[in-house]
Amino acid sequence: MSKSQIRDTILDAAAGLLAEKGDGFTMQQLEVRAHISRASIYRHLGGKNEILALLRDERGIAVEQADIPLQILQAVRRVFGRQGLRGTTMEQIASEAGVGVATVYRHFGDKDTLLKAFIEQVTPLNTLHMIIMNPSEDVAGDLRSFMQVLLAFSHENRDIVRLVMGGSEQDRQYLNQLRENTDSTMGRLTAYFETQIKAGRVKTPGTAQDLAMALLGMAINFAVFGPLHYEIEFGDVDDTSDLIINIFLNALQGTQT
Repeated sequence: MSKSQIRDTILDAAAGLLAEKGDGFTMQQLEVRAHISRASIYRHLGGKNEILALLRDERGIAVEQADIPLQILQAVRRVFGRQGLRGTTMEQIASEAGVGVATVYRHFGDKDTLLKAFIEQVTPLNTLHMIIMNPSEDVAGDLRSFMQVLLAFSHENRDIVRLVMGGSEQDRQYLNQLRENTDSTMGRLTAYFETQIKAGRVKTPGTAQDLAMALLGMAINFAVFGPLHYEIEFGDVDDTSDLIINIFLNALQGTQT
């Protein structure tokens, strides 16, 4: 299918689910209905909030129940990009979203819950983890799917990624507290490589963690640091993903004796 056909298929499926189930449908249900993987859905249209916004703005479908939470989560992204995690207040988020602070509290409870919702719903962590938690015999295919999602999000939100990576120690500690009960992408990717090394599909002179660090570093350099610090234009997501994975796997093959 062409990109426009994939886009229409996803939106058609989302519109059907919205009519049947309301805005509480899940990305897993959308994946089944559209017959398109969650990785591809995210790569083409983004997460659930972005899809609901497209249904509202492009197709004129009423998504009233989703509007306020969506406005708030979008406001979190903008304020977070300016103020950092710890510096962001509920009052700033409410002002940015154009709602009263009581409305923010009513929908999300407190700041920690709101930021956890942002991490879970706006970032692609769940999709990334789904890909690498189910390793296949096709290592290149697994890594390309992972890289496509990671590059698309990292480049689109490169200001936030840079802030998280280069921000204050307090911000990093706070972020770790918010993720206290969840595995990091670094940890999941390391576990993926451990599985593939044990299966004999990947050979390396280093450790699984070394591979995870190297691959994540390549992604961040292409999607974030290159465009922001060196004014290197970020190309097509698919082409860039293929390039990174080819370099990565070719380098591994070159170390084998």
